[in-house]
Amino acid sequence: MKRKQNFVRGFSVLVTALLLSGLAAPAAFAADEAGAASNVNGAFDVVISPPSIGIQVAPGSSVTTDIRVQNHGIATEHVKVSLLKFGARGQDGTPDLKDLQAGDEFANWATFSTPKFDAEPNVWKTVQLTISPPKTAAFGYYYAVVFSRDGAEKQVKTKQANLLGAVASLVLVDVQSPGAVRQAKITEFSTTKNV
Repeated sequence: MKRKQNFVRGFSVLVTALLLSGLAAPAAFAADEAGAASNVNGAFDVVISPPSIGIQVAPGSSVTTDIRVQNHGIATEHVKVSLLKFGARGQDGTPDLKDLQAGDEFANWATFSTPKFDAEPNVWKTVQLTISPPKTAAFGYYYAVVFSRDGAEKQVKTKQANLLGAVASLVLVDVQSPGAVRQAKITEFSTTKNV
């Protein structure tokens, strides 16, 4: 019985020591080629503004909008900007981000002022998105402008779970083609209540 009590007491001291050493240890950082600290293994703590944008543009012209990015982390982040498409999923319209396909020509209409940049802690950085639809474009196109850690995909390890953080601003582009007709029609309506 005494041996069991000593084991439990020793195990408790060991666990407490490990927890306290973890709390007292400073965050681990790695230095990049320039010697600046970067939070390689830490969370990607970046916010964007605005989270969604509605743009109207005429076919054959272009429009530019700003997306602001702020690093809430404690070290400089190397950020890359990429593009996905999105649609709505389910009854509540949850955004469904998808990779671009070979036939998604509208991806070529979007360009960024800065496709890669360094985000210093607590400093806002502005990235300009320019959309230039051709004269044949009409109606709506849905982009997701994604901000992620540059080179994060190289840190993915095989045969284990990996989590890569990113944030996205949803951009709805309304190409207002002259003569285009928008029409909606209710073909059937029913309810389970009498009133």
